[in-house]
Amino acid sequence: MEKAFGLYGLINISAMSLGSLVGYVPAYMISKMAFTELSSYRLVTTISLILFIVQYIFYIASSRGIEEKLSDGFHFKLDSWRPVLKFSALSLFGNIAGGMMFALFPYYVNQKFGITSAGLGALFFVSNLSMAVSKGLAASIAKRLGNMKSIVIGVALSSVFFFLMPLSPSFGLLGVLYVLRSGTRFMSDPILTSLFMKSINEDEKSTANSIRMIAMNGGGVVSPWLGGTLMENIGLDTPAYLGAGLTVVLAALYPLLLHREISESD
Repeated sequence: MEKAFGLYGLINISAMSLGSLVGYVPAYMISKMAFTELSSYRLVTTISLILFIVQYIFYIASSRGIEEKLSDGFHFKLDSWRPVLKFSALSLFGNIAGGMMFALFPYYVNQKFGITSAGLGALFFVSNLSMAVSKGLAASIAKRLGNMKSIVIGVALSSVFFFLMPLSPSFGLLGVLYVLRSGTRFMSDPILTSLFMKSINEDEKSTANSIRMIAMNGGGVVSPWLGGTLMENIGLDTPAYLGAGLTVVLAALYPLLLHREISESD
């Protein structure tokens, strides 16, 4: 399962890396094709919307043959509530820690270094590739170090790079730290997803995963508001320092809360 989720993450993030290069398209349209800034971004957004809708064709195709297994109707059954609660709480906490900085990252680098979509597109391309490689290697790293050490080391290292980012004197150095932070922080995702699925009863996986996804998306609701409030009222770099500190706490929480699930998988 670690290999399957690692491969899924590798393909998914590689595609996101290619999409990040679209940041160069508006700049090209403005300089070479006489588009206005508004019209160029509007066209790119429209094309993105079309691709977003088309993706569901693949979801429908891949789910054929599964519907019969899920045809018994909806039943809210959750005997595995302990691991669901722990994994959901960690997902919520982690998304808040990173999201209050990185949900507003384009604004942050624009205000600090004047970077526009082209520079951000190049950075996201490289960082997404580093995430793809780290997720692809997650299973082999976990096999060597063990699940516990792989998760804790990756998240702890990411907090160091996170903390150094607001100290960067240039966008180039900040970009290097951003790539390193992305590669280390998300290396553990396939391992955690695999652990989560293994700790849930077979007939509860859909319900349990839905609850976890709600918790993850809940972090995306809270973190931009919190990050924006901190940037506006305290300082532009405040979410980075706070987020790095919370990431250290997150690294400590994984063995504290998931020692049973991790020891059983090892």
